[in-house]
Amino acid sequence: MLRSLCILAVLVGCGTSAPEGNDEPFDDSALECEGIEVQARAVFATNCEGCHSGDNPKAGFGAVMNAAKMIEVGKVTPENPEASPVYVRIENGTMPPSGRQPRPSARDVAVIKTWIECGAEVF
Repeated sequence: MLRSLCILAVLVGCGTSAPEGNDEPFDDSALECEGIEVQARAVFATNCEGCHSGDNPKAGFGAVMNAAKMIEVGKVTPENPEASPVYVRIENGTMPPSGRQPRPSARDVAVIKTWIECGAEVF
């Protein structure tokens, strides 16, 4: 009986704390700096641009597709993901907000982290 409950909990995802979309581990050691800005731009386009661009961006932040501006306003700190609010909010699952689709995958989060670690080259 206990085994059946454990299997059921695994199947329905009870007790997991990983943000939706970030539940599959990703080995980021395969990511390299060369060309990472292209991948980072694609992650931002897929997961962030819908709300953080245009004439009326959410939270007044519409620079998500402008890496230089994200650096200028302190949303990204090159070479320091943990000091970059954009990365921190994506990594901890608060951005995009709960219920928003699509959710960044573990690979998406690793791409943003690597991009910042590599100096947040402008895309």
